[in-house]
Amino acid sequence: MSFFKNKKLGLTIWLCSIILLSLMALADNLNNLPLDEVYIKVEEEKISSQFFFEDSVRPTIRTFDESTVIKGHPYLKIKEGNMLLKLFAPGDDIFLDPIYTLLILSICIIFLIRMKTYNVEKPFSSQMVEGLKQAGITCFIFAAADYFRLCLVNKHIQSITQNIYHLEKFTIFSIVAFWIGILLSSLYKIMKKAEVLQQEQDLTV
Repeated sequence: MSFFKNKKLGLTIWLCSIILLSLMALADNLNNLPLDEVYIKVEEEKISSQFFFEDSVRPTIRTFDESTVIKGHPYLKIKEGNMLLKLFAPGDDIFLDPIYTLLILSICIIFLIRMKTYNVEKPFSSQMVEGLKQAGITCFIFAAADYFRLCLVNKHIQSITQNIYHLEKFTIFSIVAFWIGILLSSLYKIMKKAEVLQQEQDLTV
């Protein structure tokens, strides 16, 4: 029963579990990378009957059943040996995305390090409050990295398809990590005020 009453140990195990699951998801994603092709969701800029794609570039619709046609945005199938493109190509599931996996790992490690000196009796201690600040800054850094990744991939797609295909329109405000950073920054301001109030209360007592 003492195991369940130890909140600090419970939080530590919870953070370690998230790290383990993130690493397993990243390993599974790397293991399932296609060896000779990559699919990227794109939009058509214009249609030109005079344009012919090279063998390495084929606009296709990705389906599990060849008789099924998926309407909407096509998927560009690129056959090349660019491992970085395959690894960092934007996908549908951000939880299998290497950038977001690394973001989750970074945030968990930040709080895991701070758990060493964390006092569960004082939830608004500077350890956790400053941890929120660091986590927010980390999110903004990864948001910038994600935006830079999208810009590079989009430029590559436009280059190999002569501007016929491009990624879906994106801005820094469409990056998930950016909004997570905004949320954590707001929580930091609230927790910082709570920390000041807790310190004043301790001094009064």
